[in-house]
Amino acid sequence: MDIAPLQEVKKSKPPFLALLRLALPISVSRLLHVCGHFTVMMMVARLGEEQLAAGSLAISSYMVILTLTTSIFYATGILIRSQPEPSDYPQRLLVNALFLASAIALPAALSLVCMDKLLLLFHQDAALVALTREYFFFSALGLFPLLWLTVIVQFYLGTGNARVALWLELVSMPLTLAAAYGLVPHWGLAGASLASLCVQLLMACGLFYLLWRKNKRLLNEAQTPDWRLCREILTLGLPIGIQFGGELAVMAFATYLMGYFGVNALAALQITNQYALLFFMLNFGLSQALALKISEERRKQQPAFPDILLAAVCLFAAYMLPVVVLFSFFSNELTRFYFGKALLPHSFYSLSKAFFLLSASFLVIDGLRNLLSSALRGLHDSSHSSRINLLALWGVSLPFSAVAAFPLHGGPIGLRLGFLSGFILAVMLLSRNLLHKLKRTRDVNPFTRKEGRYA
Repeated sequence: MDIAPLQEVKKSKPPFLALLRLALPISVSRLLHVCGHFTVMMMVARLGEEQLAAGSLAISSYMVILTLTTSIFYATGILIRSQPEPSDYPQRLLVNALFLASAIALPAALSLVCMDKLLLLFHQDAALVALTREYFFFSALGLFPLLWLTVIVQFYLGTGNARVALWLELVSMPLTLAAAYGLVPHWGLAGASLASLCVQLLMACGLFYLLWRKNKRLLNEAQTPDWRLCREILTLGLPIGIQFGGELAVMAFATYLMGYFGVNALAALQITNQYALLFFMLNFGLSQALALKISEERRKQQPAFPDILLAAVCLFAAYMLPVVVLFSFFSNELTRFYFGKALLPHSFYSLSKAFFLLSASFLVIDGLRNLLSSALRGLHDSSHSSRINLLALWGVSLPFSAVAAFPLHGGPIGLRLGFLSGFILAVMLLSRNLLHKLKRTRDVNPFTRKEGRYA
């Protein structure tokens, strides 16, 4: 009698607790990161609506490049997590991921340096664009240490040491705030990116030193890249990067469209996006933990995919309900807290309130979309989820939002409302795709399959 399945059941922890233990340090670390960014942008907001509106244009553009590049290396943790036995594979994968990160950072940085020209091409306010140039320059330099940090953190997540990400943010957040406190009043928006650059370089040097102290063999591994491992990272990671980058590109285009409605619309959008980003980080951590947990579960002869998915949905509902209540009933208080003592017109509060209500809907629908996409990535199927998300957002969200805003005269609210349509479609298609994938993988041990590891 084969008792391996029974042993697996005895060793495994309840999915809810296992998922929470993995998701919590990731979520808290990302939440700390965004809290630091949120506080820095509050410093920028104190300098006036023009600085905040310029920040809306700059950050939405920067996030496209940042997300496109960093999310490629989420594959590192997923690949390490799926390994059935201890080996030198994680160390070799880490070294090759660092090679790839350096190669990808260079063209990405060059594109950021030229980003102000793209904003002018889309007929954005020249005065606002002028405020973004130095921000883009410092952000371009910061891409190199940021990608290295992403690779190292993903290595630790894959090897089961998620607390490294948490400690990294606990150290870097106060340093970033201190640097921004000294730089933002004099440099404005550019001071925010300069502060981040200084801290990122410091953190990257610190983590490289720790890696070298714990594993001096890494220097021997770091002679030449292993193209097979680089190809493994890109095969799984590139669709993830294209999906995330493509999603942020759609959102950046929507921000550019919002710019046609003036500074107030951009400033109101920036406020709601900053608050939404705080709570999105909880979903980010849960989604990444879900992908890692499902990838780990693929080792087993009887994987409990439905139990893990149910645990993820329950956790999502538990933290999303109070967020929806907060956005729906306390929008004016949130706006006043962000701007401090600045006097704002009643029309600005009305627009912000509508944006907060729509953001609550976005957080729920987009959160479900991210969980479904992460479940597919955990099953090593990143290409299908990437195609579904990009087609839904580019083919439905962007056209519908433009039609609702301009021909139908919906204005800023119509723009945001129309944008929601593609997210709803993506949730429906991803649910169908995941159910089909689970039926195909039921009672099949993935490590007994032939070639064709990635969908």
